[in-house]
Amino acid sequence: MRSLLSASRLAFAYPASPPLFTDVTFTVPARARIVLVGPNGAGKSTLVRLLLGELSPTAGALEHTPGLTWRWSGQEVVHPDAASGGERRFRDLMETLKFAADLVVLDEPTNHLDLDRTQVLAARLQSYAGAVLLVTHDCWLGDRVAESTWLLDHQRLRVLPGTPSHVLSVESAEAAAAWTRYGDAQKERRRVEAAMHQLDHFAVKAHQAAGSTRPSAERRAKMMDRRVTAMKRRLERDAARMDLPDLPDAAIRFRFPEPPPDPPVVLRAFDVAVARGRARLEGLAATVPRGGRLVLTGANGAGKTTLLEVLAGRRPVDGGRVELPPGMPLAFCPQIPTGERDRTVMAYLTGRGATPDEAQRLAVGAGLVGGRLQLRVSQLSGGERRRLEIAGALASRTALIFLDEPTLDLDFRAREALYAMVRAVPAALVVATHDVNLAEALGGTVLALGSWPAPAARPVDVEALRAQLEDAADTAAPPGGRHSSRPRIK
Repeated sequence: MRSLLSASRLAFAYPASPPLFTDVTFTVPARARIVLVGPNGAGKSTLVRLLLGELSPTAGALEHTPGLTWRWSGQEVVHPDAASGGERRFRDLMETLKFAADLVVLDEPTNHLDLDRTQVLAARLQSYAGAVLLVTHDCWLGDRVAESTWLLDHQRLRVLPGTPSHVLSVESAEAAAAWTRYGDAQKERRRVEAAMHQLDHFAVKAHQAAGSTRPSAERRAKMMDRRVTAMKRRLERDAARMDLPDLPDAAIRFRFPEPPPDPPVVLRAFDVAVARGRARLEGLAATVPRGGRLVLTGANGAGKTTLLEVLAGRRPVDGGRVELPPGMPLAFCPQIPTGERDRTVMAYLTGRGATPDEAQRLAVGAGLVGGRLQLRVSQLSGGERRRLEIAGALASRTALIFLDEPTLDLDFRAREALYAMVRAVPAALVVATHDVNLAEALGGTVLALGSWPAPAARPVDVEALRAQLEDAADTAAPPGGRHSSRPRIK
């Protein structure tokens, strides 16, 4: 099968920065189905920009077959209309896939998409005549498209057969084994150091005794010196074995300071009506107690972001009222992180009210360690910026946090960390999401927008919610057709 493009020992580094990746070698055959995965900040989008000729490698060679045609859709799409982010994204993707090309490249295509549009996209990619290179953190989509998976991590690319779920499960097992080997090596190192300390003590005693005229004492002192030297050499060998180049990153664990005392109820919505574009919502009622959880879900265009902004007091209601306790702190994390791009990670967090020690703990908990603490926000990947924004919300010691699609751009490990955080954080959470796993982790109550009659807050029934969203997906338009309509609140 002919090759569309190939790379040999490719490397790339931004000026004054360590390399993102080195020694990358691969081939993209015609009609390939490739899914590129890896942690936030590993360089996935940068590698794609190299393939498309937007950047030049710092080393290595990249070859395209003569006359190669491709279509490309990046992470951010802007349309000058009132459509929702998911509707704009879906429109751009369908426009990209409408044209035949040797290769189509999609970077995080399911960002903002609801479940039915994601299923339509999967069908289009499965039937696409050319090769597909898909960059995604969405295992559901990746598993339905991939014939092979590229795993970019720790400055190298591994080309592996199988789906992302399979590859990531293998990688997880390898990571666990690497940490076990590292732990075993550390234990052995401590054991050898303790033995060396004891031998040093014996050697000192032996040399003190060697001051006498007894020949045996002198021989004993020399023997102890040889044993100490041998133990030191063994320790050096053990230290070399501990230098594991593929040692996985420490787990992401969002940390948070305790919020201040807050009232028993932090939000009330009474008969709220909202009108924006095609979204017409009315009769919405909800109560969020201290430490409570409220989930907003529904199809693209149903008004989740608009309602989230109304409940947060960032947009006026068109009817009814929203009550927030006067002076109560709250935080809002939008779909597109808006953190000050020229500030460093540490400055961003201390600007949110964290002490320097708290800022470092929050940053480390969000997976930003070492030199990344002093990077500017603009130098972080999209997923890293989202994790930083969530950490900033936690730094403010707020009693109420609003999150709009918080799993966007997050890699698989960061999503699991977010699920754990929302279970444990003491602040109340109001979250707009298409992620059923996140809804399950949140618990609390759910407002399913786009349903009929007017939605009211009810306890989360994850299986019912999953079935509702999957029923919507079953009625999605076939590839090439219009997106199906459903009753909306008027």
